[in-house]
Parts: sequence; structure tokens; C-alpha cells
Amino acid sequence: ISETATVSQLRAETRAKSVKSLLVTDAEGKLCGIVTNRDMRLAGEMDSRLVKEIMTPRSRLHVSVLPPNRSLTPEEARAVLH
Repeated sequence: ISETATVSQLRAETRAKSVKSLLVTDAEGKLCGIVTNRDMRLAGEMDSRLVKEIMTPRSRLHVSVLPPNRSLTPEEARAVLH
């Protein structure tokens, strides 16, 4: 999901896909974070907030296979998470 999507859009997407977490991408399609069911619960009823305001940013994610200066494509990120 895009970092500029709203929490309302996020909730709709997770319901539609029957998932509890989504990878968050920037305008260029690069991984910039993850948003989980817990993040959505903590956002409460603030459905107009942006995903980037509630997500866990990439800088706080531990991805041991990724050098610090390297970006991941969504496909590469999925492979790492699996």
C-alpha cells in the first residue's frame, strides 16, 4: 500500500485481501515500511490519517539480508518476509 493512502483505505485493503499486515511503498514503489493490524488498532478511529503516520518505518525494521544503502522492490521484500 502507498504511504499516502489513508487509514480508511488501508482497512479496506486488508479486509479485501484478508491480511493483517501490508508492506508500505513510496511514490517510486520502494519499500519504506510495514503497517500491521496492531498499528491500525492504535490508530483508533482516525481513518483520515495517512499510512505513513502509523506505519513502522523501514529504518526500524531489521532486515539482515539488506545492506544499508540498498532499496528493495516489493517482490524482494516479500521474499525476505517469507
